[in-house]
Amino acid sequence: QLSDAEIDTLIAEALAATGATTARDMGKVMNELRPKLAGRADTGA
Repeated sequence: QLSDAEIDTLIAEALAATGATTARDMGKVMNELRPKLAGRADTGA
């Protein structure tokens, strides 16, 4: 499992990579994150 700090870093990278600025961009961010988090963090809500 990844630490909260590691997840925060991956989220920041995904936000930068996708150019996401609003909640409407959540899908883009999650599509960027899922492969990086697979098996390393719970992505279910």
